[in-house]
Amino acid sequence: MKMKRLDSPEPSWSFSITGIKTITCLGSEAAGTVSISPGLDDPPDQRQADTPMVDSFMQFGGFLVNYFNEAASPDSLFVCHHVQRVQFGPAFAPDGKDWFVWANMTSVDQGNMSTDVYVSDTHSRKTVFTALGMTFGKISRTSLMRMLGGSDARDVESLSAMKTRDRGPAGRDEVVAPAGEKTPPGNNMSKRAEIFRIAASITDIPENELSGEMPLVDIGVDSLGATEMVGDIASTLNVTIDLATFLFFPNINAIIAHVDSQLGLQTGMEDEARDSLPTEAAKDPQVSMSHGDIVEIAKVTKPKRDNALGSGHSTLPIIRSIQESFDDVRLSFDRLGAGAQALDYWSDIYPDDVRLVLEYTTEAFHKLGCELRNLRPEEPVPEVEGVLPRHRQLMRRLYQLLEDENVIERSASGDYVRTNKTIETAADEQNFREIIDKHPLNGPIRHLLQAVGPHLAACLVGGEDARQILFGNRLNKKWLEQLYMEWPMLVTATKLLGGFLLHAFTKTSGPGPLSGPFRILEVGAGTGGTTRHLVHLLTRHGIQFEYCFTDISASLVQKAKTSFADVDGMTFAVLDIEQEPAAELADAFHVVVSTNCIHATRNITHSLSNLRRMLREDGALALIEMTAPRPLYVFDVIVGLLEGWWLFEDGRSHALADVGFWARAFTDAGFREVLWSDGATLEAKTVRVLYHRLCPETRLVDGPMVDVCEAVEWARTTLPHIELKNPDVKPDPDSVVVVGWSSGGQLALSTGWTTVEKGLRPPNAILAFYCPTDYEDDWWQKPIQPIGAEDKGEDYDVLEAVQDEPITNYGIIGAWEPLSDPRIRGDPRARIVLHMNWKAQTLPVVIGGLPSRSLASGERPEIQDWNALRQPPIEEVRRCSPLAQVRSGSYATPTFMVHGTADDLIPWRQSFRTVEEMKTRGVDAQLVLVPEGPH
Repeated sequence: MKMKRLDSPEPSWSFSITGIKTITCLGSEAAGTVSISPGLDDPPDQRQADTPMVDSFMQFGGFLVNYFNEAASPDSLFVCHHVQRVQFGPAFAPDGKDWFVWANMTSVDQGNMSTDVYVSDTHSRKTVFTALGMTFGKISRTSLMRMLGGSDARDVESLSAMKTRDRGPAGRDEVVAPAGEKTPPGNNMSKRAEIFRIAASITDIPENELSGEMPLVDIGVDSLGATEMVGDIASTLNVTIDLATFLFFPNINAIIAHVDSQLGLQTGMEDEARDSLPTEAAKDPQVSMSHGDIVEIAKVTKPKRDNALGSGHSTLPIIRSIQESFDDVRLSFDRLGAGAQALDYWSDIYPDDVRLVLEYTTEAFHKLGCELRNLRPEEPVPEVEGVLPRHRQLMRRLYQLLEDENVIERSASGDYVRTNKTIETAADEQNFREIIDKHPLNGPIRHLLQAVGPHLAACLVGGEDARQILFGNRLNKKWLEQLYMEWPMLVTATKLLGGFLLHAFTKTSGPGPLSGPFRILEVGAGTGGTTRHLVHLLTRHGIQFEYCFTDISASLVQKAKTSFADVDGMTFAVLDIEQEPAAELADAFHVVVSTNCIHATRNITHSLSNLRRMLREDGALALIEMTAPRPLYVFDVIVGLLEGWWLFEDGRSHALADVGFWARAFTDAGFREVLWSDGATLEAKTVRVLYHRLCPETRLVDGPMVDVCEAVEWARTTLPHIELKNPDVKPDPDSVVVVGWSSGGQLALSTGWTTVEKGLRPPNAILAFYCPTDYEDDWWQKPIQPIGAEDKGEDYDVLEAVQDEPITNYGIIGAWEPLSDPRIRGDPRARIVLHMNWKAQTLPVVIGGLPSRSLASGERPEIQDWNALRQPPIEEVRRCSPLAQVRSGSYATPTFMVHGTADDLIPWRQSFRTVEEMKTRGVDAQLVLVPEGPH
């Protein structure tokens, strides 16, 4: 069947469709008939889902969006880049031959259309096939021509991303061998041996232990391993297998059958007897794996769980100086970095990285119809067409790069226009070699950039898959591995992490290291770069350990099992940290470590909460993460095409968060002390070791602020439905005002941002009396002497009256009593308020909380003087400080404040600054000062 554009005076391009006999379109609907059936000699599975038949059905969607769509134009094409669901009905019979097809289309947004296709058997009239949510993106004909390597646009044969070829009598897809590479005459043997060699290489399992009937998941071939196998099969056997097709293969035999059929070979039967015999691998239940579960795959004894794990069992060492140990190494990045040649990145290496990324970006824009080099200054920048919706965040990042490098700028109307900056050529082979030779230690990053950069445009529109480029090519996989093992900044951070563990494990008190092993869990261990350094370091210093290597990828775990087979004390498991950990892992590890992994999860706080559950009471979490002070565009191009880079759903604007975001996430996850490595150089602020001590005490943000936020929710959703004694009182859920005095005023103000964070409506207004609003004020860093209750130097234990669990009421002394009341000085619990003022301990106590005496020694043994705690990190302070929240734009609730000018505990100027900041940011706010009014 030949078609041309119906609204064009001349044919713009043509295409061939097999099976479509008639088609009629009206408005947003199309109907027609298809006559096609699979070849009689085709395998049963191929007959059930015959490619030309299915394509003929789905091409109805392509007709609609390209021929009967007002948004279509002669110089553009709508290409299918996503199908939500395809399903065959129970009444489907491949030999039906004649089919009735109906399709409709809807607009998703500008440049994207969606179609649904329904197919009925013309004889039974039953629906037998549906294709739902076929999403088409608009791309110019010129851009598509460039994407296809410069071919004439008139030769573009397909209306969608799914090409259909004419088929031979048997109904199989034609396989075209590369020019000059023909199957040798008479060589019709099965490719079974080659497939087994590839599988053994990918899984690191000896060929003689593999069976053709082994499920692929059992030998560690997950989606990542599948990508590798697809790439190796293509390079070794010249057979291209779609990744989606490969993932449906149940075992190695299915792969062999598919490859042999594509090459027209007879599937070998010579090894069938071997497959029917049990092998050691098939008999070993330890090779079984499933995603999301912890499943042992190493042939080593799993660490036995002590009945009293986490409670100081005599066979396990107890870490008592872990905070001191981190303090010992926290500022050592610059010293270690000098030895690793890591301190010249921003000054010498980064500019060349940007040059390369800029070149690849402008070339990609050129291929997609945006000729930046040819635009004159002030000329509008054309829109890049055809980019898949999943890559829109990356596109925003690329525009940011162009703006940062002064290639484009915003006009007065807000649109992008060209500047007068000349774009240099940096990505040609000669320049690339010069840049590589200048900085050999940065080589892995630049080789990966060279692998992905030339294909950036094709990946953006769905013509190529970045996952296949990175993981389906052995050389690129090698560069990925070397990145983690050799990139100087990561090497430096790994050495700092190793030094921290060495200090912590060798300064242990209680049972010594020789009395039992330290338990270490690595999450997202990947190719094992961090693992290799840590286990060799601990082994070299004679420290006993049990090291659990985990990753979400079964294939990476399987490889690690082989790589570290000679290391005693190692176990291996598949672990998805976004899922709740198994019960047997609770409170199990002294230290949890992870390198560049947790940022790749949807919600950092949720992932950290899961990690926290696996720590012992004396445990610590140590992460290596990038917190770059400037955008690292090179990583956006290398891995930004992978959807995992943009999966975050926790308020981040980019996968790589700053250190402040990390600190907030850790405190939200229940960690109390948050520290990170640092130094004088920019490199020390680019890759950090983040340290977090496990202390589950209730803090201001976890207790009172949560309670008052939930009270607002209760007032809006529950209170209006409670039957009150006085029927004339009818609470209005649309009129909620929160009122508070002193510390309660801070809690009232906190509902202005905590409700929003929880997805609730904030209060309609807040009334606060003489309350703290600026916890960053220096006022809190010096002793305060309440009038009539000055510090007289008494000896006391601030933890004397602290309970094991929080209490909600203390009726011994009324809340309204002045601090000069002598009963307060003599009451251990009431005296805490005086202590906070006397010793400048308001922030450590209010923000961090206090443990009971019985819990303090076990949970925070490093603290010798609970009467003189360190001030909390500034990020924790800001989470509780109303003024900081106003400045960040998180507060917008109308506010009325009252403060006395003679307040000796909280300066009235804090309220004044806060209200003025609110007014500056457009918040309805007012302050009334009471002359000479006390607290």
